[in-house]
Amino acid sequence: MTNLYDLLKANPDLVAEKVAELVVMAEVVDDPYNTVRHDQVDKSEYVIRNWPTSVIISQYGETVHTGVRFAETAAENPVREAFYRRFNGQYKGRSSWDQIAVLYGVRGLSDYFTEVTDGKGRLSNGYEWEMKPGFRSYLEVRLSDSEFVRIIENLMIKPPKR
Repeated sequence: MTNLYDLLKANPDLVAEKVAELVVMAEVVDDPYNTVRHDQVDKSEYVIRNWPTSVIISQYGETVHTGVRFAETAAENPVREAFYRRFNGQYKGRSSWDQIAVLYGVRGLSDYFTEVTDGKGRLSNGYEWEMKPGFRSYLEVRLSDSEFVRIIENLMIKPPKR
């Protein structure tokens, strides 16, 4: 959020011209990590309050554990190596908040998500905002954890294009 804050402060017109929507990985209410770590809650508030295009919040992924299938992929896959090192020489699954947010960012709602445009969001400093179509919203998932695991792991183990 700090980088987005800096960009928005430096050139809001560029953001409005070039960014169709912002996908934020965080909880909708009182996010304990992504909008507050490194004392950035005020910067997160500025971004959410002033972002000139749609902001979509992706808060799902804790129970979607991906990475086990790296054991069956090519050794030159850099993500395989990262998982191997992270888990001390094992291929264990880890929560997939990042992958879920990227999946939406690349593929949109598809059959995976529903966009929720009513209700409120809130940061831990008390700042609240209204969900509204085309302004601020969040994602609800339409698939099971196992379906997301299959989709995401198939993408993660796929060899890069040469």
